[in-house]
Amino acid sequence: MTQGRYVFEGSFGAWRGLGEGHLDEDTWVYEDASHAASVDWQLGEHGSMKISLQVHGDVDRVSIAFGCTDGERFYGTGARPHGTDHSGESPLLYATEQGIGQTDYDLDEFDFLRGRTGDSYFPVPWTVTDRGLGAAIGGTPIARMYLCGDQEPGVLRFEAWSDHIELQLFPTDSPREAVGNWTLASGPPAPAPLWAYGPWVAVQHGSDELMRSAMLLRELGIPATAMWAQDWIGGGAALLGGYDLNYHWEWDETMYPDLPERIEDLHDGGFAFLGYFNPFATDEFDEWDEALSGGFLPLTPEGEPYEFSIVDRRGSVVDLSNPEAFDWAKGYMTAAAQMGHDGWMCDFAEWMPFDAQVHSGSGQELHNRYPLLWQQANMEALNEVHGEGNGLCFNRSGWAGTQAIAPVTWGGDQETSFARDDGIATAREIGVGLGLSGIGRYGSDIAGFSSVWGDPSTRELYWRWVEMAAFEPVMRTHDGLAAEANWAWQRDFGTREHFTRYARWHMRLLPYLQVLDREFMEQGLPMMRHAILVESEPSAELRDAPDQHFLGDDLLVAPVLEEGADSRSVVLPPGTWHALLTAGAWNAGSSGRTISVSAPLGSIPVFARGGSIIPLGDPDVVTSYPANDPLVVGVEDRQDRLHLVAFSGGSSEGRLADGTSYEFTASDVDASELPTIDGVTMSASCEGPTSTDCVESSNLAAGSSTLRISWGEGPRSVAGNGWSLSLSGGAGRTGTLLLRYPPSW
Repeated sequence: MTQGRYVFEGSFGAWRGLGEGHLDEDTWVYEDASHAASVDWQLGEHGSMKISLQVHGDVDRVSIAFGCTDGERFYGTGARPHGTDHSGESPLLYATEQGIGQTDYDLDEFDFLRGRTGDSYFPVPWTVTDRGLGAAIGGTPIARMYLCGDQEPGVLRFEAWSDHIELQLFPTDSPREAVGNWTLASGPPAPAPLWAYGPWVAVQHGSDELMRSAMLLRELGIPATAMWAQDWIGGGAALLGGYDLNYHWEWDETMYPDLPERIEDLHDGGFAFLGYFNPFATDEFDEWDEALSGGFLPLTPEGEPYEFSIVDRRGSVVDLSNPEAFDWAKGYMTAAAQMGHDGWMCDFAEWMPFDAQVHSGSGQELHNRYPLLWQQANMEALNEVHGEGNGLCFNRSGWAGTQAIAPVTWGGDQETSFARDDGIATAREIGVGLGLSGIGRYGSDIAGFSSVWGDPSTRELYWRWVEMAAFEPVMRTHDGLAAEANWAWQRDFGTREHFTRYARWHMRLLPYLQVLDREFMEQGLPMMRHAILVESEPSAELRDAPDQHFLGDDLLVAPVLEEGADSRSVVLPPGTWHALLTAGAWNAGSSGRTISVSAPLGSIPVFARGGSIIPLGDPDVVTSYPANDPLVVGVEDRQDRLHLVAFSGGSSEGRLADGTSYEFTASDVDASELPTIDGVTMSASCEGPTSTDCVESSNLAAGSSTLRISWGEGPRSVAGNGWSLSLSGGAGRTGTLLLRYPPSW
């Protein structure tokens, strides 16, 4: 292992079958001249079946193989920058630095910077097919899947680099059911705080800049729920250019001399405070001497402390399999939480050397388990100080089960570019791929991180990334490695207005994201969804449509990911679809439709399903973190408001996060007639700002009518020509119903 990158040398012996055997109670026992093996099977969680194969003797790897089904396509396998359809591939499952770019080169080659196609910070030993079969390799071995490709034609093989393998199969009727069952079986998702779903804003260079940015956000009315100061531990010039962090676990009192007091000020203003941790102990700081004296580092094969280069530093990772080392590292995180940190980036955790000696055994055996231990240490510290569900760490590395420990994942270090092999497009691919693998809450770095082989982020890239991130579950800015040269939300007036618009949209989506959060917690469904998780029989065009995905079932998001583009094509599923951010509606018929839409810089095509209800937050709200400042409008200040957007062209029923239930149907809407509420005709206009049960505005040409409604304590029924909405549980709130229908122009 060098700089978190791995080289695999040597070769394996040829595969050999285990031959005939016999049944011994519930276990099939194989016998041959040189190996004894047994296969055990049992029913598992959530409708799964577990098959275990144990081989005795001199074994370097074991596998279970099946025949392939013609045309079946394979998804999942975790965070993969190069795409989400892995049919025919042979992904190697081990956590590693992804490198920069995605290039095909052999496993026995080394490159410090260049990424190898298929390498992943966050592999998941799971695949799901478009026909509803899910399969996972249990435990944390280095593993590989051969997904019916040219390496072994006609064979679907699951391989573990061990003397045993456990395979868990999920035979279901749909990939949606398989992914949901797998997510819940591999660990019920950890809860996330409400403030996780508001914009997070990055800031660096000390207390003054931290508070200046926070105050500016509030003065301008820009929604933000968290301030993220990753350099609370200090920073300086980076080897690869730009600004980088100290790899330290304690507060830099010179850069942030009054940080505990400033965190209190941020809390009063409705901001969570986020910092940074990684699992390295470096020889620049006291943690190194403490780790050496405590015996908290892995050892080399020769028995010496395992030291290696970490970009331009020297150090090592902490052996978290050692309970004393675990508690020692966790103690630093506990101190940060006690200072007032609501969370932090829990970075790295892919760097455990395979040949290390560790408390639990070998580095290879610990390697894929290490990200889970790292996340466990971080979240235990936060949960013990703040209580479960009130803090979070956001990770880039992981393995099966991460979703049960760390509430939020981000996509790692993309380049500040439109490059297809490591730019903005790969951030979307990673989010959708993680969703197919059981990881439901995701966000990316706006607008990328490193600029090693390219230019800093441009105005266009920043705008496009803001547009995309507003419709990710978590919206978070990042200054990037070239912080001074990268574009930022404050750079010019136009960018500030652009960021404000999409931060407001993201904040207003909170009630919808809360519904998706509940679906993730209860059903195991990710928030960002591939078409195979939404449509029961997607066409090949929809299944393979590039650069588009669903947010939940009812919003189709199609970000612009090509530099210089001012339009794009979108594949619509069957039914009626409405433009969310502008006027417009399309009938995609019974088989779907491909359209071309205008998308100039500053806009993103987002479509709402006909017949759906999208709940929105109050436009005055700027935070979902509890604020003490009476001038800061938080979610709790607008609990008496309920805003709904209803789209014609179908029917739906559902339940909002607060328990409010509804039934809605709308076909051929005639909005020229006044609607009724509980059978009484509504007023044609609203006389004052507090008037309710009236028509606030109606624009038939644009296809929208806004009704101002007092939802009342009991069920209420609102209806018009061609549509109706019944709602229960409004709890005396007031708000608006925005009815959308095809424009008349």
